[in-house]
Amino acid sequence: MSQQTQINTVVERFYSPFLEAFPTLKDLANAQLEEVLLLWRGLGYYSRAKNLKKSAEICVKEHNSQLPNDYQSLLKLPGIGAYTANAILCFGFREKSACVDANIKRVLLRLFGLDPNIQAKDLQIKANDFLNLNESFNHNQALIDLGALICSPKPKCAICPFNPYCLGKNHLEKPPL
Repeated sequence: MSQQTQINTVVERFYSPFLEAFPTLKDLANAQLEEVLLLWRGLGYYSRAKNLKKSAEICVKEHNSQLPNDYQSLLKLPGIGAYTANAILCFGFREKSACVDANIKRVLLRLFGLDPNIQAKDLQIKANDFLNLNESFNHNQALIDLGALICSPKPKCAICPFNPYCLGKNHLEKPPL
């Protein structure tokens, strides 16, 4: 829901009313699409609302009204890609799963001096290798925050905790991403 909208606005105006109307996957699956789209109005990205409803229908029909907790099953749901599947596993199920969003990609590219044109699957392998298996929830959240606040498009290398180890810090005239 929060792709382009401030999180406080999303929670107050959209998330809370949406969960009130559809507290379970079964409620969402059984809702009329028009009702779902009406509550989604103002967020844009209406295909996401449609995919969310379709996914709820699949979860009810094929997964006993539960969100699947394995990567391959999540990828089969409409609108779910690698990042979202990994984020659901990590943040929703507390599974050991490395998330790679734009912020984490930027951190990894700089930290390891990787080619900005690296294939997504190769970057995912690097993220998996780098993942702290005992603290994957905190690890992913920390990297997301680091990429948003410090290793941003205009990096603050002087205050970065990875500064002593970063292979990209001396090559930031044109930093990747």
